[in-house]
Amino acid sequence: YGQCNFTEIILILPDRKRAITIGLGAFGLLAVSVIIYIYLVHTRSSPGQINIKPPSLRVVVYPVKREDITEHIIGYGTARALRTSNVTAQVAATVLYRDKVAYAGEEARKGQLLFRLDERDYHSKVIQLTKQVESIEAKIAQVKVDEDNYKRLIGIAEVQKRIAEDEYKRVAGLFERKLAPKRELDLADQALQQTLAVVQKYKFQLASAKIRERILQSSLSAAKCQLDIAKTNLERCSITAPFDGQIVKINADVGQMVAPGYILAVITDPSKIEVPVELPASMRFRIKLSADVEITPEVRQPGRWRGKVSRIDATIDPTTRTFRAFVLVDKPQQGIPLVPGAFVIANITGATHKSVIAIPRSVIRDDFVFVAKAGKAHKRKIEIKEFINERAIISKGLKPGEFVITSNMDVLYNGAPVTLQRVTSNH
Repeated sequence: YGQCNFTEIILILPDRKRAITIGLGAFGLLAVSVIIYIYLVHTRSSPGQINIKPPSLRVVVYPVKREDITEHIIGYGTARALRTSNVTAQVAATVLYRDKVAYAGEEARKGQLLFRLDERDYHSKVIQLTKQVESIEAKIAQVKVDEDNYKRLIGIAEVQKRIAEDEYKRVAGLFERKLAPKRELDLADQALQQTLAVVQKYKFQLASAKIRERILQSSLSAAKCQLDIAKTNLERCSITAPFDGQIVKINADVGQMVAPGYILAVITDPSKIEVPVELPASMRFRIKLSADVEITPEVRQPGRWRGKVSRIDATIDPTTRTFRAFVLVDKPQQGIPLVPGAFVIANITGATHKSVIAIPRSVIRDDFVFVAKAGKAHKRKIEIKEFINERAIISKGLKPGEFVITSNMDVLYNGAPVTLQRVTSNH
């Protein structure tokens, strides 16, 4: 076939032989390729092994130790004066005088005059009733003189009656013995009856005098009561401060007509401030009477005051599930005054838990913590007794001297290498 190549040879072969030849050629080519691939795989050199160590995390740890933990309960409230009084008019009159301290913000002493009302009508009433009392007392005195006189007259009449009785008995004895006439007996009886009538007359007059005295005494009592009321009303024309305090509000001025019950002024006692503190119901049995309380302003303002829990609500509000503890701040002029109406934060000191293991509650993840030991983080299951503010008291799972990891909590895992960056005791 001379210079014919493989393709040309195939083309000149018969169809069957041509197909066999093509199949054998393809198979041979594939076999050669597989042999070359296997050779290359077995003769290639292995790449070097590089061991990459994970980086060590720099962590902050908290040392586990036994300590005393004091609970602090936080609540909010509005300061108010423990004693506030509405100074009211108790009589109807016109304001004639207003003192220079009778202005909002001024301080007043107990008994200091604030207003004076027109007292002329009440003064006249006092004079009228005084004269009435004196008149009744004079009548009572006259009646007592009459009583004494009637008593003397009765005594004289009683003597005359006994003489008349003796004379009648003497004449009656003579008459029985026929020694005295009937006329003499009748005259003796007549004289006796006259003396008896005189005695009865004076006794009746004495009894009438005593009745008049009782009536006059009753009138005197009523007049004296009216006089006392009149004097009280006269005194009520002078409006004074009921206690040492500060005037909050003034509602009257000179020339104004006021009626009984009208509020002339409002005065408050700033020496004792009370703060009703709203607290959740769960804290009801954690609050104790006389517990120390620190009061601070709700906003960033200067001021800090000390107080004590003076009383506690007996019930819990079923709607809000809260109750109130009342904090008494005695002598609130502790530096900066605590002003009624100020919204404040109350930090109430609760019970102290002695010698317990406590850690920051922020480091706990589903009852697990990470403990740094031998350069690694170890996941540790714990049992929590209770939470006290931002700390958790641990009953099982930690021992004093261990270190609980407090940072990098999002990337920690069991066995992670760690390096102690800082030991902190902040909680």
